[in-house]
Order: sequence, then C-alpha cells, then structure tokens
Amino acid sequence: MLRPIEIVRQAYMFQRHGPIFSNYWREGFEVRPHSHDFIEITYIVEGSGYHYLNQETIKVEKGDIFLLPVGTVHVLRPTSADKGSRLVVYNCGVAPDWWEQSFPETLDILQLPLRFRDQQGRLLPLFEAFHREYEGERNNREIMLNAYLAQLVISLYRELRELPTAELAKAPHSSINAAIDYVDEHHLEPLMAKPIARTFGMSLRHFHRLFKETTNQTFNRYVQIKRVESACRLLVSTSYLISEIAARSGYRDLKHFQRVFRSITGTTLQAYRTRALEEADKSPVSKYV
Repeated sequence: MLRPIEIVRQAYMFQRHGPIFSNYWREGFEVRPHSHDFIEITYIVEGSGYHYLNQETIKVEKGDIFLLPVGTVHVLRPTSADKGSRLVVYNCGVAPDWWEQSFPETLDILQLPLRFRDQQGRLLPLFEAFHREYEGERNNREIMLNAYLAQLVISLYRELRELPTAELAKAPHSSINAAIDYVDEHHLEPLMAKPIARTFGMSLRHFHRLFKETTNQTFNRYVQIKRVESACRLLVSTSYLISEIAARSGYRDLKHFQRVFRSITGTTLQAYRTRALEEADKSPVSKYV
C-alpha cells in the first residue's frame, strides 16, 4: 500500500518570523518525499546528490537553485549513504499570500518548479545573509529579513528571466493539476473551493488564480460545465425524468439546474434530448446499434 504524501505546513515551519523561514540542512535518507503549503527556494551549498522532483530524478551539485511552487512533491538525497557523502542546502520558505501581495509581478515564475545554476556564486551571499539574520536576535530583524527576502526574490526573478541557465523542471503532477483531476472525479458531489485548496496545499486566492489560468474557467463555472456534460450524456443514453437527471448531475434545485444548463448549452434539457435523439436516428450507425 502506498503511503500518502506528507504535506509540510506553514503552521509547523513558520514559528519565528511570520511568513518566512530559513534553515541550513544536511540532507540524508530519513526524510520521505513530501510537499509544502508554502513556496520553497533551495540552494545547494555543498556536495552533490539527486533531487527527486515530481517523478523526475535530477542530478544536483553546488550552485544549483530550485524554486518550488506550493504542492511540488520532492525530496533531496546525497549521492550515497556513506558518511563522506554530503549534500548541504539552504532552504528558504515563503508564505504564498505574502509573496503574492509583495511581488505580484513575479507570480508567473511560480507556475512550475524551476532550476538554474548560480554560475558565478552571486546569490550565495544573499542566502547566507538571510539565514544569519533569521537565526540571530538583533534589533529590527523582521525589517531586515523582509529586505533580504525582497532582494533575494527580485534577484531570482531577474536571473530566471535573463539567464539561459534557467530551465523548467518538469511537473506532470503539479498541485493545481491534481486539484483539477480531483474535481473531474468528484464533480457530481458537493464541492467547495476552500477545502480543495487546503487539501492540495494552496491558499484559496492562489487556488482560484491557478485554476482560472489552467482551465480558462472559474472554479464554479468549471464544475457547472462538468455537471452539464454529465447531464447531456444521461439525456441521450437514458429515459430518466428531467428531475432525476438534475439530481444525478449534482443539483437539488431543478429550476437552478435548468438555468445553468441553458446558460451553457443555449437550449433547454428537453429540447437538447429531442434534438440529440433525432440526430441519432438519422445516423447510419444507429441502425446497427
């Protein structure tokens, strides 16, 4: 039996300085593949190993940087279990709401995991300074942390926009695609955006934005379309009453369902059934079915 993917949550990691955290971490084999409900930036400081990222295996070494959107499933491993095999990283976590409010112009780089090489080591001092401030107890450290993080985010954005070393890390099972798959499978059940967003590690606002960008529909309209598609199949393939088709398509209020159906198809349920059956009778294939 497969173990469920663990979600590392902000409530656990963000205990010191509000919407951000930092750690300096030696990777091993004790951590299982996991995802986050926050954005993570990882810098490979020392050694080499492998990044298992959304079913891809990526060789990593000093100077690699990964920008991981909410919901990315991943784990880092050193090259081997030998004591001499080291893989040391800086991890910087950022709450998605904070990022969205502070840097709305950079949101396009959070669609998929990104990887690039810090060829000249220019960004390493930023990670070091950010982590020192995070671990310290100096006056006004919150202001300084925000300043360092702003510099880091903008530097990453520039690097990812300007350097040819930036590359997309494949993400066939990103969090928003997994959420859409869930909606497709459960569209006949009562669905609400907030618990779905929470399940897949996203803020509600981030979920709505990604959902619209991915499907070209709002969440509510997408669910309506899926239910109407189901109703259309039932209208043609069964002799159910209209009221029963409405109930089987996820609607308790028949009048509301009729309005939704007409807004999407441009016709009534009965007219759709009549026309579809007439067209089926005219089809040469239907004579042999």
